[in-house]
Amino acid sequence: MAYGTTEWNFYNNEDLENGYLVFTDVTFFNIIPNGSIPDDYIVSIITDKVNVECFESTIVAVGQIRNTNVGDIDNIGECQILIRYKDRWIENKLKEKIIE
Repeated sequence: MAYGTTEWNFYNNEDLENGYLVFTDVTFFNIIPNGSIPDDYIVSIITDKVNVECFESTIVAVGQIRNTNVGDIDNIGECQILIRYKDRWIENKLKEKIIE
């Protein structure tokens, strides 16, 4: 909401419905907390270049988080996906590469 206004101006013109994040030559993959199941709502992505051939991203997503008290996955919360890879891009629902 813009300062001084009372109306929510939700911007979604650039949302990509049914898209794909594609990673190639993955050498490391981990989800924290262990046992979480990420959903399709991405909160943030931070990407660093590790070396000439490799990138590393931390993706924070909303998902199902394991309840440590009973062992079931019944909590909704944030989880982190850590991934190291050689290349990545975004595809639309037709699997056409739209962003490199």
